[in-house]
Amino acid sequence: MREEMSVKKIAEMAGVSVATVSRVINQNGRFSKETEERVRKIIEETHYIPNHFAKGLRTNRSNTIGIIVPDITNEYFSKLIRVIQMTLFKDGYQTVICNTNENRIIEEKCLYQLKSQSVNGIIYINGSCEAEKDIIQDICTIYIDRSPSERKRINTAYVSSDNYRGGRLAAKELIGRGCSNMAVIMERKGTYVAMERLRGFVTECREHHISLDPDLILTPREMSYEEGYRVLKEILQKGKQLDGVFCETDCLASGALSAIKDSGIAVPDRVKLIGFDNVSISYLCRQPFTTIAQDVTAIGEYVAMQVMNMVTNGFAKTKDMSFPVRLIKRETT
Repeated sequence: MREEMSVKKIAEMAGVSVATVSRVINQNGRFSKETEERVRKIIEETHYIPNHFAKGLRTNRSNTIGIIVPDITNEYFSKLIRVIQMTLFKDGYQTVICNTNENRIIEEKCLYQLKSQSVNGIIYINGSCEAEKDIIQDICTIYIDRSPSERKRINTAYVSSDNYRGGRLAAKELIGRGCSNMAVIMERKGTYVAMERLRGFVTECREHHISLDPDLILTPREMSYEEGYRVLKEILQKGKQLDGVFCETDCLASGALSAIKDSGIAVPDRVKLIGFDNVSISYLCRQPFTTIAQDVTAIGEYVAMQVMNMVTNGFAKTKDMSFPVRLIKRETT
């Protein structure tokens, strides 16, 4: 049976102090290049793995960041988490990812779980739980696509795409292509992201003296292909006349596009359509559709760097950050 390695044993084998081995592992303090090479060779040969949990108990720094996500199967969220996780990993941080399945009870339990694990920071993606202001008020937290419940906290920051601008770009494109009777498919829960996209869309319409028909503001039960298909198919079957559709997400847009085509309506000749997110379904579906693109890489890298800065300093140097979006024209406008 192989003897379990420890910092003390590595120090004995290398002929240096325990403190020197610790400095080499953590890249902190003074040590010669020769000493570092000797220590690292022993670590590699013995397959030693530092116990970061024990270190966290001693230093009160676990180098762990928790990530709260409402739906890990959502391609936009999964891409965002991947960028965040890889950026944190390069700087020695590990991540704990909690999927809430858009359930407030699960979300609250996840917050308690992360707190019990002594995470140094939390990245909160599009959450809905109001209890976080009491549960994690002492933990550095970055909110993505949702404003903090308590904005006065110095250890919070808010990051989002310019959803308002995205709504305006979508309306401008549809109006510019001749649309005046447009449907909007938006989340019924009225999240911050949904409301900002809708607000931008409505503002652009008003500036062109176009009013939205309340019956054409559609609210699916969930953000899925099936629901995008259902809500638009029902409207078309009722004989509602429309010439443009704006969807809050590409997933909804893909379903809506299928509903239009299955109804024998030509796209974009009779009806034009725009989604939001620029995930793979927008260009891999049977008719690639126009969408509003978010810069996932820039957002993810910024969030990771910001949370590490917050953990180090205890406060957010920049409280709010909004990333630009852009229109990508394809075959539906």
